[in-house]
Amino acid sequence: MNTTLMQLDDSEYDIDLGIYLTGYETKSMLDYPSPDTVHGWINKATENETSSKNINKMTCVRVTYKKGYHVDLPSYIKTANDDIYLAHTRDGWTPSDPVKFTNWFKEKVSNNGEQIRRIVKYVKAWKDYRKMPLASIAVTILVCNNFVSFQNEDYKSLYETIRKINKSLNMDFSCYKPVEPYENIFDDYSDTRKETIINGLKDFENKMFEIINSTEYEKQKRNLNKLFGDRFKFELNEEFEKTDRPGVLKSDGRSA
Repeated sequence: MNTTLMQLDDSEYDIDLGIYLTGYETKSMLDYPSPDTVHGWINKATENETSSKNINKMTCVRVTYKKGYHVDLPSYIKTANDDIYLAHTRDGWTPSDPVKFTNWFKEKVSNNGEQIRRIVKYVKAWKDYRKMPLASIAVTILVCNNFVSFQNEDYKSLYETIRKINKSLNMDFSCYKPVEPYENIFDDYSDTRKETIINGLKDFENKMFEIINSTEYEKQKRNLNKLFGDRFKFELNEEFEKTDRPGVLKSDGRSA
């Protein structure tokens, strides 16, 4: 999807590598190995790949590398009807198709242009810098479902998209996955977590409003740094006070 960002605090970043088991296409789910068994196979096959001990999570086996990343190894079975099931150690074999989600996102980019991908990256960068307890997949879905396009003006697109996200979440704090099993990603979020996200997104909207409407270069920079730190090299036009609009978040390839 090309939306992965390095973590600012040197914490691990995530790579997913799906493992698809063959030979079960025409078999009943009753004949599938248990998810615990499959995780055991994967763990045994990878346990000496690094000096760190593998982590057996409910949806994958995690292999950790010293250079600051880990590889998650979820396992799947594909049926003769092309249905995909994930080995989940708590819920059993559950419908899940990451390829469909990736294709859903690629279609959004195809229909809306590269700006939508950049907006996802901006919001992920904000989430990382401000340590918002918001899942990355939720960022992608919220942006895609509420995207507002402004040709060659990322700052306006970002502001209007965040504003639309806030309106949507204020009416119904939910984020449904667009592919099977269509679950609400926010179902297990605590009230405190929800409140943190709502307040954070509102502050994001307010800061972007100040940036767009400011006539002070230094104030623009301060507000951008409050949102993103120095992750992005924003193209701020120091002569913008002589024009009618600021030149932040230009989509010339240098803003991200």
